[in-house]
Amino acid sequence: MENKLSYCNFDCRKCSVYIATISEDIEGKKKVAIKYNIDLSEVNCLGCKSDKINNMCRNCDIRKEKQNGTNN
Repeated sequence: MENKLSYCNFDCRKCSVYIATISEDIEGKKKVAIKYNIDLSEVNCLGCKSDKINNMCRNCDIRKEKQNGTNN
């Protein structure tokens, strides 16, 4: 099984955005968009360490620090 731990050790496989993306579940994506008050197009993520992440994760300070090699 592929490791999908984010930089903060959250298991991306438990994330509703990730689940809706990999399952290509349009209704699931709509529910997530409503829940987080985001545009449907933002419900698109393949995990924190991938090139395809949503804005919530893209703006995460932990992710930014790890990618830049800093651990403040």
